[in-house]
Amino acid sequence: MSARLRSSHGYDFFHINSIVKDKLGNYLISSRYYQSVSYIDGKTGEILWELGGKRNSFKDLSDGKATAFSWQHDVHWTADRKGIPFFDNGARYGLELQVESSRAIHMSLDLEAMTVEIVQEYVNPRKILSASQGSMQVLENGNVMVGYGYNAAWAEYTSEGEVLCDTFKVLKHAWVGRPDSVPDVKVVQNNVYVSWNGATEVRGWVLEGAKTDRGEGGEEGFQMVAEVQKSGFETKILFQRKAWCWVRVAGVDGEGVKMETSEIWATGTDCEDTIDLPETEETMEEEEEAAKPLMPSRFASEVIAIAGFVFGMLESCRRKFWKRTLSSLGYRVLSVQAQD
Repeated sequence: MSARLRSSHGYDFFHINSIVKDKLGNYLISSRYYQSVSYIDGKTGEILWELGGKRNSFKDLSDGKATAFSWQHDVHWTADRKGIPFFDNGARYGLELQVESSRAIHMSLDLEAMTVEIVQEYVNPRKILSASQGSMQVLENGNVMVGYGYNAAWAEYTSEGEVLCDTFKVLKHAWVGRPDSVPDVKVVQNNVYVSWNGATEVRGWVLEGAKTDRGEGGEEGFQMVAEVQKSGFETKILFQRKAWCWVRVAGVDGEGVKMETSEIWATGTDCEDTIDLPETEETMEEEEEAAKPLMPSRFASEVIAIAGFVFGMLESCRRKFWKRTLSSLGYRVLSVQAQD
């Protein structure tokens, strides 16, 4: 059988389209053009058995349907190594059709009795026939995902073969995320941190504060404190903590329209102790300055100054002690006169 379509093509008589090395070091190989699956010893290269094709090694317990696959793709072991799932194309370009549609198939192998039988077939209700490519994936929950290769289609099935999701057309739109939840807020000292996971239309945030318990008085109980642009997933807003006892944050879109407002959060300041803005601004700056760690350059300068002072004091003490010692021994310090 020749698989050569043009003189410029290489001679591809076997056409491996999947190969899996197992824990024993052996290889499970799919040959599209031989229409068979071979299990080969990884050390000797000996063919241990073949499934399907002209040299099939198994007795078919499914009335010949298990070994009647052709032009297959994506052959691999199941997790327990007792079965083989793959995509059975059943067709190839340029050849007369022998089947109505392609299928994904899960086979069970008994390597002692050398028997094979179909566990489950997965056939698309629209009878998709793919003459090239294809895949089959068993998901963690037992469902099966089938890709139809050359045909731009896929389907998800239950393990029993029921279609859960199928494609028949593809459209592209700009995705807009509108979460059912409200923005998440965290208040830390004079900072409010806000994020809203999944909200794609947020362009900015409006921070609102209240001086009454939990914003009594409804909307009138809250005043706008600050308005900032969104900066990444989480935005930090600086505010005057001592001026407000409750705060909340609203997300706004590109037109400045409020989209959703967060829950209200306590600032840690009692409502009776809130102060006016002019005083608050000065207080906030003092708190922020006190909370700042020493900058490396400033810290280094202070260390050098202290070290210089200590060294000077030690040197002064050393000189005084030296002079006293010499005097007690009868020595005196002579003045040195400059010479011409």
